[in-house]
Amino acid sequence: MKNTKELLQLVLKELEEGELFTSGLCMLVVNMKGANVFTFKEEMQMYHYIHKYGAPKRFTKRASDQRGSAYYWPMGQKAPRIAWLKRRIKWYKFLNHIV
Repeated sequence: MKNTKELLQLVLKELEEGELFTSGLCMLVVNMKGANVFTFKEEMQMYHYIHKYGAPKRFTKRASDQRGSAYYWPMGQKAPRIAWLKRRIKWYKFLNHIV
């Protein structure tokens, strides 16, 4: 099983270069599991990580959107998700330097 930093790096790479992103990070993680990038345990690890460390503000779904009830960043926007992933990865790099 990959560690959290490796999982974050995979999500970032997919978000920047891949085609699995549809609306939010949670659905991206589900799609990555469906594409056999993640195991079920890795999918759950990322899902819980996103919910624990996601942005403090939530954006509710549009009335016409049936995919989910809330997003940590505006639905469908990659830039804030990329910035968050890069900050979280940088945090892990910082931890490795002080240990």
